[in-house]
Amino acid sequence: MADGRMSGTDSNQTPNAITFILAVRLWGISSMVKRETAQTVE
Repeated sequence: MADGRMSGTDSNQTPNAITFILAVRLWGISSMVKRETAQTVE
């Protein structure tokens, strides 16, 4: 997953890490919401 152009510089790694963490959080929240709505319907 490491990109050759970004592996050496922290200034490029930090925004990418934040974006990745936010994406994972959003995915986790959306999957939790889908799970809750599915349980409610059943």
